[in-house]
Amino acid sequence: MDNPTTSDSRNAISQSALSEADNGNARRRVLVITYYWPPSAGSGVQRWLKTVKYLRAYGYEPVVYTVSNSQFELRDDALLAEIPEGIEVIREPIWEPFDLYNKFMGKGQKATANVNPLYVGKGQQSSWKSRLAIWVRSNLFVPDTRMFFINPSVAYLANYLKEQPVEAIVSTGPPHSMHVIALKLKRLLKKQGVNLPWLADFRDPWTQIGFYQELKLSGFARRKHETLEQGVLTEAEAVVAVSHAMAADMDTLVKPPHKPLKTLVIHNGYDEADFVFDAEPKPDEKFTITYVGMLGYPRNHQVFWQVLQDLVQTNEDFAEALQLHFYGKVDPVVQESAQTFGLTPWLDFRAYQPHHQILETQRSSQVLLLMIDRVNNANGILTGKIFEYLALRRPILCIGPEGGDAQQVLIDTGAGLFSGYYDAAMLKDNILALFAAYQSGTPICQSKGYQQYSRKALAGKFAAVLDWLVGVS
Repeated sequence: MDNPTTSDSRNAISQSALSEADNGNARRRVLVITYYWPPSAGSGVQRWLKTVKYLRAYGYEPVVYTVSNSQFELRDDALLAEIPEGIEVIREPIWEPFDLYNKFMGKGQKATANVNPLYVGKGQQSSWKSRLAIWVRSNLFVPDTRMFFINPSVAYLANYLKEQPVEAIVSTGPPHSMHVIALKLKRLLKKQGVNLPWLADFRDPWTQIGFYQELKLSGFARRKHETLEQGVLTEAEAVVAVSHAMAADMDTLVKPPHKPLKTLVIHNGYDEADFVFDAEPKPDEKFTITYVGMLGYPRNHQVFWQVLQDLVQTNEDFAEALQLHFYGKVDPVVQESAQTFGLTPWLDFRAYQPHHQILETQRSSQVLLLMIDRVNNANGILTGKIFEYLALRRPILCIGPEGGDAQQVLIDTGAGLFSGYYDAAMLKDNILALFAAYQSGTPICQSKGYQQYSRKALAGKFAAVLDWLVGVS
């Protein structure tokens, strides 16, 4: 493979080349560097837990490198059973500053890994302590609070690979410290005469993420972020993003003298094995609208509460049937908004549930709610949630950016109805259409072609990239 770090060679992997993967006979070892791994829960763990699960079918034997003692915000011990038998998982200790943060904020020793202004809450940011904590996090911990894992990991992996070689490296972020581990490891190995191909997988952008401008970065910190990001984008042989809009944005980042980037797209998805149920779903008797996952203030769309307030005040049948379920961490500002619009009698906020339990809850819901963050990179937001919604084959109600990837997926699959951030008339029409379908017992949902987003098929796409990297014809 000629000069694999150049854009020309990277462009040799076209999106059409991802349609098939070589099964091969001998498994090739690949190192996967990830922060999120069971018993961590939430969306961050799903992409590579599921990819690792299916990579063996395409001729690869993953070796997972992760943390041993992280303060995960969400925990689901049931996910440990999903780690394939015999997969080597290397867990090394990490020091994280969250105990210091909690002590400073007067929160005691309650662990949290979420020092992220995207979900802190606008109201909570008004205190001087919150503002100072965000400034410290943004300027002293670059690229993120997992930075103390970087150098020990590089040293450990360099020694490990001498005895247990692999044929490729994968890093997945955020946290982007995982990409920096791969970057420094690649540079160190190259000095030793070993040029391991590297795939950098971005589940979210780095400097283009929606809350980046809220970090109050100093010039020094901003330049450091940009330098590290440039290193990853120009030295990884393959760069992958989860949506087309996100990939297009990342393509603009590479600066001369490097050639323009060609970011590949491998979507998030759903695991077929999670969607084998003992019985047909029994739809809720109420007109339940269910949201699952973190709900921060960028997803707090006032138009949603406004339209619901109007409907419960003017439509007696709707008011009698409506029930709103929210599972996961909900920003207090979001709860206050819903209550301000007089929706308290219809609200039900519940804590995170294990993944297998929440799937059962969702498949009974009349409507699955998808709210896209109102941020500058909203067009490229395409989380794993939407694909699990598709596989559940329940109607989706989406509020997001017009022309974004999420809207296109709904159009392509016919899985639900979409309205823009401020389009109250369209949102009202959509909710009434879903309510009418609920009343008639004929839900609006096709979910056609959703099988292309199965985790097994997507693992095949990752395998196709790895085949190209290691020179498999």
